[in-house]
Amino acid sequence: MPSETTLGQALAGCSRRAGPPSPETRRRRERLVAFLREVEPRVLGEAAGPEARRALGWDDESLAAFVESDLVVHSSPHASMNAFAPMFAFPWVCRTIGVSSDARRPVHLRTQITHNNVSDTRWRPYAWWHREPGGAVGRISFFRRTPQRRQVLLAQPVPSIPLDECDAEDAAAVALAEGATNFASFCLVYRSLVERRAGIDWPGRTVEVPAEVLTAFLLREEGIELAAKIAGPVELSVRAIEHGELVEVGPAEVGAYDPDRLVLPIAALMAGVYRLGADVVVGAEKMAAYLPEANEAADRILGRENGDHPPLVSIARLPGVAELLPLDAPSLARLEETGAAPSLPIWAADYGTDVARRLDTLLGRPWKEFSPEKEAAYAAAVR
Repeated sequence: MPSETTLGQALAGCSRRAGPPSPETRRRRERLVAFLREVEPRVLGEAAGPEARRALGWDDESLAAFVESDLVVHSSPHASMNAFAPMFAFPWVCRTIGVSSDARRPVHLRTQITHNNVSDTRWRPYAWWHREPGGAVGRISFFRRTPQRRQVLLAQPVPSIPLDECDAEDAAAVALAEGATNFASFCLVYRSLVERRAGIDWPGRTVEVPAEVLTAFLLREEGIELAAKIAGPVELSVRAIEHGELVEVGPAEVGAYDPDRLVLPIAALMAGVYRLGADVVVGAEKMAAYLPEANEAADRILGRENGDHPPLVSIARLPGVAELLPLDAPSLARLEETGAAPSLPIWAADYGTDVARRLDTLLGRPWKEFSPEKEAAYAAAVR
């Protein structure tokens, strides 16, 4: 009887679609890179320096790798200062797929969702859990925890965080992120830096294209007619940000809105990702549930039938993470008391780059422990 497929084998096997980008895809990536240069001040602020650019992969090295990449691994987490299991490990998963492949220029394309609600219960952006200078778990609250109607992170100001309440490395990361233009962009920069602290980043190989930037790029490429098509014939929801909230926009109304205020549905964002040449998609169990339907809608947006979609690697859980990255009893009690769970900023403060080494020990465990689709997910990934 053959041995069980391991996580390492599954991640290595899902990169078989790798290959050089088509001329059309390469030109589209070049146009996206030019667009990122154009919108940088709207995301990072007018005074952004090289360190902030590197945090988002908007430095020359990362962007050049993306344009020429022969393996693009995609993920799309929600913006937040926190990152809980299993989603905190997605950068490590994407990097593992890339480095275990035969690709010459593998890249992680991350399109973080920045229009999530301030009371998002899965990522908890309404507060931040971290290590204080004395080592205790601290909680800084940004918003009320109860549902805030449809208030979105993109419309919130950069938070004011007392640096003397953070340990030294977090204080430096917060100080750099404070140059961003809104709360969501602040979270993008901060989380990149905390991933670096944990050793799960992928320097020169990760490019952030946050959802609002990807939306603006798609509307630049396709015109406002794209939004009208999505809200009309495709029959998906198009929304706009008004007074900090998301409101529904009908097909006849989209032309009245500044494209920078429009929010396209996940299917449209995935269609854009596919046109950029994504070869593998990494997500959790919710993506495993909604992606098939989103792919059908993406095909309608792209004007094709039964498109060739990249495989999904679904990481629904990280077995044994409490033993892999144990926290002391007072910290666990404090987290439970304040409505949270262990999060990457705390693990990074406790273990530094050893977080990555500890995650590497998971590669020998059976793949079925990580994915609700078990062996079927692996078979789909390598077909």
